[in-house]
Amino acid sequence: MTLRDGLTFHDGTPLTADDVVFTYNNVLSGAGSRVSKLSALKGYDDVYGKEIADAQCEGIKKIDDKTVSFTLSAPNRLFIVALAESTMGILPKHCFEGMTPTQIEEDIEYWAKPIGSGPYMFDEVSYPNYVTLKAFDGYYVKPGVDKILMTYYADSAAQQAAMIAGTLDVLTRVEEEFATNVSSQNPDCVAHVEPGNYIRFFQVNASGKIRTGTGHPGMTDKRVRQALNLLTDKEAMCQLNGSLCAPLSSIVNPESPYYDTNIPAFKRDVEKAKQLLDEANFDYSIPIRVYSHYTNQTTADLFELLAQNWGEVGIKIETVQDSNWENYQSTKPGEAPNYDLKYGGWAGIMDPIEFFVQYSYSGMSASFQGESPYEDPEWVEYHKARYDELVAKSLASQDPAEQQEILNELQENYLDDLLSIPLYCRNDTNIFNEAHIKGFPSFSGDIEEVVDLKVADWSLVG
Repeated sequence: MTLRDGLTFHDGTPLTADDVVFTYNNVLSGAGSRVSKLSALKGYDDVYGKEIADAQCEGIKKIDDKTVSFTLSAPNRLFIVALAESTMGILPKHCFEGMTPTQIEEDIEYWAKPIGSGPYMFDEVSYPNYVTLKAFDGYYVKPGVDKILMTYYADSAAQQAAMIAGTLDVLTRVEEEFATNVSSQNPDCVAHVEPGNYIRFFQVNASGKIRTGTGHPGMTDKRVRQALNLLTDKEAMCQLNGSLCAPLSSIVNPESPYYDTNIPAFKRDVEKAKQLLDEANFDYSIPIRVYSHYTNQTTADLFELLAQNWGEVGIKIETVQDSNWENYQSTKPGEAPNYDLKYGGWAGIMDPIEFFVQYSYSGMSASFQGESPYEDPEWVEYHKARYDELVAKSLASQDPAEQQEILNELQENYLDDLLSIPLYCRNDTNIFNEAHIKGFPSFSGDIEEVVDLKVADWSLVG
């Protein structure tokens, strides 16, 4: 990676390769929530989570003041995405010399008014009321708007009133009803709906064992998992969660360019489900234990709907809502969880290969597979052939057509195995006052992850 000429931080200090090397080593050593994205680096395991001040990963090297090299242990096209994430912003090394990642994270004086290097710098900070940003004269492109006010609102009603009054110009990730109400009262406020990549699903504990009581042995049979998928009224679940939701066949949003168009739209099929359960000799006397750490009423309503759906063929369920996930998740290696199915969510970049990286045997995590060990050699080899080999091939590919072909095969394998059962995805609505500002990008991804709002491209109208 070669840095642009003349880059500086907002305090006037030059931004050099030393800052880049320092930043990624700090993130890696601190083992934050996004650090796994850097796992492709050579020497990752030597530094990961070690909490080392001025850590040095073998795969990150300064060549000269403007050049940094990143060496990976294997080809991985997701690595470039990791470098672009918001949590990977370049830190000014001179502000943190000799500090551990935790000390950096807890440096209240710095984080009260951080020093960045982008098109805008912090101007006035009044926590938690507002922050003003002003254009940074040292940036290589002059932003179209000189000053931005970011304001805290107590609730969505206050946000809505401000947008209708024209005192708030940009709001992201709003409900469709919110956007419709605002636009009807202030037609200058235009809603932009983008395909999202946040999904809800049932994580399957496919071992058939749970920590307390008796797990349902049917979870080990993919015909049972397929039947549960077909029994679930995903359209009704979407209605419970807002009209911007879409039922899932694959784990990919059907509006995504990565969706496998060979997979038909989901359709509930009770008769087919009953046939699959009969073929699997399903034991109706044992209830299926379904857990969620979401304790809200919407989840309670969803569980009630599920009991009705599955009860149509005689399946009984036992549902638990408990925010203390340690009561139900595994807390040590080899320990089974306390559920047959877990209702949860996942969001990553729009390219679903990230999902399958974690879905592969080598990347298997509690987020998808359940914590029970999968030690059957035949199952391990089957899973590796179906996922690991394809994932590795996709990560190494530079051909979009080949990547899509592999992704289609992964989606079809997933739909056959259903080690997690896809339910629905949520699209995103962002609303802007186009009478005041222009220049908004198409987001094409989850706004919390890798989306660039391209604020420097905005300009005032008139």
